[in-house]
Amino acid sequence: MLASKLVASIRPYFTPRVFSMAVLGFPYGMMYFLAIPTLQVWLKEVGVSNTLIGYFAMLCIPYTLKFLWAPLIGYIKIPILGRFLGHRRSWLVMAHLLLIMTLILIGFSSPATHLLYTALLALSLTFFAGIQDIVIDAYRIEILDKSQSGPGVSMLISGYRLGSLTAQAGVLSLAAHFNWTVAYCVMAALVMMGIIAAILNPEPILPRRPKGQFFRAYVLPPLQEFFQRKGCWYIVLFILIFRLGDSFINNMSNIFYLETGFTKIQIANVTKTFGMFPTLIGGLIGGALSVRINTFSALLLCGIAHTLSHVMFIFQAILGYNLEFLYSVILLENLTGGLTTAIFIVYLSQESNLKYTATQYAFFTSLWSGATFVSGIAGWLIDALNGNWPWFFTIAFLISVPGILLIFKIKRYPLANQGATHIPL
Repeated sequence: MLASKLVASIRPYFTPRVFSMAVLGFPYGMMYFLAIPTLQVWLKEVGVSNTLIGYFAMLCIPYTLKFLWAPLIGYIKIPILGRFLGHRRSWLVMAHLLLIMTLILIGFSSPATHLLYTALLALSLTFFAGIQDIVIDAYRIEILDKSQSGPGVSMLISGYRLGSLTAQAGVLSLAAHFNWTVAYCVMAALVMMGIIAAILNPEPILPRRPKGQFFRAYVLPPLQEFFQRKGCWYIVLFILIFRLGDSFINNMSNIFYLETGFTKIQIANVTKTFGMFPTLIGGLIGGALSVRINTFSALLLCGIAHTLSHVMFIFQAILGYNLEFLYSVILLENLTGGLTTAIFIVYLSQESNLKYTATQYAFFTSLWSGATFVSGIAGWLIDALNGNWPWFFTIAFLISVPGILLIFKIKRYPLANQGATHIPL
């Protein structure tokens, strides 16, 4: 009996649709880190101030505003590619081609002498990555049923984390052994994985909408449907602040490591390479957990665990340079972070009406990205605290608490969907 339940739990992970999420997740996971955290290390090396480095997090504003052009992605057809690949996959190919071009341009930029140009390229990267996000997330929700939703999120996160590891540890290692130009050009080549996955994967069956009525058919209905729900404003507030403390820490973590005395290689080895494994394990457990227990209960348990893990950064800041303790920090932070991210993505997916997946999920993740935008003041905050990192991490811990308390409020309202119902398996 136990063995049969174990097999039943594992089986969805090996279906082509679920496994393809990991392949698509790899370039999906690279972009934010290549545009902001990894680029911040480059900026630190060339002497840019902490305040300006912190403001680079605000370049994620296209992630925050992507819901505004999500309806256009549903409406506009890609010429030629659309005929051969279908609507969703043609947009995937186009987004990845634009990402490749922009990464190469960043690699050949010179932030030491032309910081504004590098910033504009990073902004372009987040804009094209926002398009990539919209299409991949809509595609995932549209083709995975209830039993595949959690495993699909787990596989997406696994690919995402491998991609983010490559965009952090891989880039830092390449930059240390060669230079930043080589590092970013290698990343551009790896983005081809997304194009290959788009070509090999099936095209979902999309609902028909009236032609020539863009605003009435593509823009208004998704937003009207959501804002007519009971408790919609509590949901908006929850999505905005649930990961706010996390965003503050993530925005300045690399700067903290460097100022504490850790080298680029140590940062790559501990926080990226070693840190990948607890993140992957946490993501896989989170995906399985989402199938076994109520989504809101899972959000509460994982959210509390992850918030408590932030305390480890306070201890690390007090201890200073201590490589052994850093392993413990990353183990707990990434394990609970993987759990929380998986459950949070499942929750956002279940709040997306299947009729309006692209626009509604883009809207939700835009709100989520709003936390990253707000965290742009993190660099200013640490400078205002005169480099007092223990106080900085204490503040990050405290601002994580209200999001957890909001779970008790939003659990009163029903979710919009439990998985794809219109795609034959």
